[in-house]
Amino acid sequence: MHYDADIEVALQVSRTINDGLAEAAAEYPDRFKPLANLPMADPQLAVAELRRAVNDLGFGGAAIGTNVNGRGTGDEDFLPFWAAVKDLDCLVFFHPVAPMGGKDRLARHMQANFVGLPIDSAAAVASLLFDGVYERFRPLKKCFAHGGGAFPYILSRWKHGYHARLAGRIDPVKSPINYIRFHLRRFADTQRAWFEIPCGGLGQRQRRSRQ
Repeated sequence: MHYDADIEVALQVSRTINDGLAEAAAEYPDRFKPLANLPMADPQLAVAELRRAVNDLGFGGAAIGTNVNGRGTGDEDFLPFWAAVKDLDCLVFFHPVAPMGGKDRLARHMQANFVGLPIDSAAAVASLLFDGVYERFRPLKKCFAHGGGAFPYILSRWKHGYHARLAGRIDPVKSPINYIRFHLRRFADTQRAWFEIPCGGLGQRQRRSRQ
């Protein structure tokens, strides 16, 4: 990701990458459906590049990071981006990036990778849930790398926390469980692993399959 680059540089990098991906896909149209690289540090430029990639280049969606210079992707600034995603009916693939604020603590033994990335994936899901993106724009097509990181294992804690501390305070956002059937049923990773959480109730069953 190049979210910390000068925005004009970031836009040019994204456009160059996307043009190159479009050329590769044109050579093998039956094998490739690219996902766009976007300058997410500027949501309006990200929307424009997403529309160009999907409408003009034939991309299937975009690949973005789990945070943008420390901002959750459910932040209000990114609402125009999610509105465009819904309008285009395209896929967003999330890949974790190093969490902000924990670099010193996680610096040793590659913990920024082993610990930080799964946690940041969970934080991205939480941002979309509690900041109301799922409530406002459902359904959305999205995929989280690495099985959703830590998310599947702490969803029950979010459910409890919502009812104990948040219910009625962040209306119209509902309990995280309410969004399972619309958004969070399957989490696919780069190794073809997936998790299924039944809509009937958390914790009844989790299934993991590898090919």
